[in-house]
Amino acid sequence: MNKTIFFRDDDVQDSDINFKKFIGLFLWHRIPVHLAVIPGNMTVRCGAFLRQCLKKHPDLIEIGQHGYKHLNYSQNPMRKYEFGLRRTYTEQRKDIVKGKSILSKVTKGDLIFIPPWHGFDKSTLKIISELGFLGISLDRKSRIPKSVYPVRNIMTSVYLNKKDLKGWFVEEADVILNEIKAAQGNVVGIQSHHNEFKSDKEFKELNDLLFKLKKIPEVRFCKLSEGSS
Repeated sequence: MNKTIFFRDDDVQDSDINFKKFIGLFLWHRIPVHLAVIPGNMTVRCGAFLRQCLKKHPDLIEIGQHGYKHLNYSQNPMRKYEFGLRRTYTEQRKDIVKGKSILSKVTKGDLIFIPPWHGFDKSTLKIISELGFLGISLDRKSRIPKSVYPVRNIMTSVYLNKKDLKGWFVEEADVILNEIKAAQGNVVGIQSHHNEFKSDKEFKELNDLLFKLKKIPEVRFCKLSEGSS
């Protein structure tokens, strides 16, 4: 399995127990993780914790901008978005600028933009291009039209958290390994939501996955910003 892997964790807004357990596993295994922070919801203690993590582990921790407040403006329950057609260029830009300003107090690095629910339109792409974002991170179901702005899309294709009739759950390590092997291309982005981990058993699945990946000589890890589009 010759793969380069990056991890992206969404909905970071508080440094609670779940988040600290989650990030602790990546630090223990010395594997980079991209933290998609909701700036408008970020608590003071979370901001302080993230600054501390970046200072201690600049090679392992990377911060991205996950929208502004993760609000849904869509009237279609099957297609939620915070940034999309029902919002004007001016409305979107105002929120993105406010979010970027908040995160500038946490990190001085350039940011990747991760729109909630992977929702965006041409205005969104224009704004992040104008504001100097390194790119956008969507999943493979949300492609950017080639005729629009030349924005770099660093895609995720494997989902650590999945949903069935009982709700959200963390997939078994061996299932994720098989999905990584089957993924298109040599670079594989894995998406997660730490707040959907419900038990120690689910954290153990993540630990097992990281442990098994580290044992594969052909697997290397990178930050999301280093991933290819």
